[in-house]
Amino acid sequence: MHRRENLAYFILLSLVGLGLTLLIVCVDAQAQIAFSSNKDGNYEFM
Repeated sequence: MHRRENLAYFILLSLVGLGLTLLIVCVDAQAQIAFSSNKDGNYEFM
């Protein structure tokens, strides 16, 4: 019986790990970096 429970926990943890990995990749793909510069005397926004 313990073997079956261990397999169920392994499958559950694997699915949770895969779901979190996909979520992180999806969120990271939408990330943007913004900055402004006054290097030449005029503000430029990127």
